[in-house]
Amino acid sequence: AARYRRVIAGVDWGYAQPGAVVVCGVLAGGDIDILAEEVAARRPIPEWQRVYRQLRAQWRIELFYCDPSQPAAIEQLRELAPALEADNDVIGGINCVSSLLHQVRADGKTPRLRVHRQCANLIDTMATYRWRESAAYGVMEEPAPGQDDHMLDALRYALFTESQPPAVRTL
Repeated sequence: AARYRRVIAGVDWGYAQPGAVVVCGVLAGGDIDILAEEVAARRPIPEWQRVYRQLRAQWRIELFYCDPSQPAAIEQLRELAPALEADNDVIGGINCVSSLLHQVRADGKTPRLRVHRQCANLIDTMATYRWRESAAYGVMEEPAPGQDDHMLDALRYALFTESQPPAVRTL
């Protein structure tokens, strides 16, 4: 974690549906390494709190960007670590992640967003993510309903909210 200018995490709440955490290391030049992930369904809050503490200690996470749908859960996480309500602009967030995935360094080869191979759930989710399709309009600019997108939501919360000017973030 010492090589990173900043380490952040995105959190997507869940119980019946999986909850997810994605840990992101931001390098001085703005490149981002996805370092770790955690995803589970039916995990009680005390177990998630243990996970947040463990990830924060291991990676020195400065800030958790959280799914804004559960303010009470954000307050509980704030008892353990700095946590903010994430920007939930779905299309803006998808565009942010997509843009980072397609950018390369000046060498023309090295991607600016890299996902560590240990993040198998995130990699699988990225590979199967799809857009909604309509018989009348074809592919539409919105995510297909019913897909497992919890890891991507957590990633989107972290990367898109982190990319916003500090004055836009609310504490």
